[in-house]
Amino acid sequence: MSCPKVGTLECRLTGVFKDFHNDDPISRNSRIYKALDMIGLWSRLIGFEGFPKAFFQEEIDYQVVQSRGGLERDKSLRYLDHAIKSAFKQ
Repeated sequence: MSCPKVGTLECRLTGVFKDFHNDDPISRNSRIYKALDMIGLWSRLIGFEGFPKAFFQEEIDYQVVQSRGGLERDKSLRYLDHAIKSAFKQ
């Protein structure tokens, strides 16, 4: 499926670079891995070894990405809402 919102940030995502080597003490790669896994774009990770084959072979299904991203966003908003309400009850 082609991008539903041409020109928006969601439609420009083609690849994500690793921040650091995994064994680097300041590496944040685990956050990148988790985010890509949540939205089904693991094949878009560009490591130090270069581009993965799937990067050039797989088309991004933006409908799936937006659906998964929306579910994660909703879950995060519920968590924040609960945390804020709990903090003010005390």
